[in-house]
Amino acid sequence: MAPHRNAILPHVGFFWYNVGVKGKTLSRLSFKSFCIEFYARHIGSTGADVYRMFSESGLLKTLDDDYEDLHGLGWEALMPMFDEYLGRNPK
Repeated sequence: MAPHRNAILPHVGFFWYNVGVKGKTLSRLSFKSFCIEFYARHIGSTGADVYRMFSESGLLKTLDDDYEDLHGLGWEALMPMFDEYLGRNPK
């Protein structure tokens, strides 16, 4: 876990909440980008590596297929879900 993780990620939850409150809808592409970038931070990897991991595991397709159910979740719920889906042990 990167030492700066806790300093950055809580602000995203607030942002994610405000996007929903204002009634704006993030596009599927924006949602997938959000997931990739924040999972990369979560595991200390690069966006390119996480994109490849999501694509090869089928998670990228799942994010698209289940967009309506998942896009309202914040990083606090998504990161553990991705860990479980990918069979990774949280740090």
